[in-house]
Amino acid sequence: GAAKGIEGVETIHLQTATAASTIDMATVTGATTLGVQGAQNVTLENLAATTAAQLGTSATTTEDDYSGTLTMKLADATGAADSATVKLVAQGADDAVDAAIVAAGIESVTIDVATQTASKGDADLDISGVEATSLTVKGGTAGEDLDLSNGGGSTLHGNTDTVDASAFKGTIR
Repeated sequence: GAAKGIEGVETIHLQTATAASTIDMATVTGATTLGVQGAQNVTLENLAATTAAQLGTSATTTEDDYSGTLTMKLADATGAADSATVKLVAQGADDAVDAAIVAAGIESVTIDVATQTASKGDADLDISGVEATSLTVKGGTAGEDLDLSNGGGSTLHGNTDTVDASAFKGTIR
């Protein structure tokens, strides 16, 4: 359903409970981060390019997980240089984030991984549905893995020409 007239709130956290959800962000203004937590698929429609989607909502072990498919649809993806950001929250355990990301009509996607506690920050992402030509990965922690093949089961989308992980501190698989 539509998020009803939310304004002036920078960070929004949503916990998915029993079913897949579609959230219309058209009436949300001023949000910089929208965090999702749980095991359900979430579609964010009319997402402002300035609002980052975050997998997990808190480093607390009961709120650090997300294992659904996050689909991002920008409010305006008509340009030639549209961009979006996906953040990964600091995790309380390895693989608390084990998710798929889908994004179409977005030319550049940044995956921004929070600093992790040693031996608790490995994450798995299926990014085969990210149709961006450019993918940037940054943040993270030395010694922690970000598996962009989701355990070897997926590859980059055919549109992806460039992956820049020069600002990522961990290991990419």
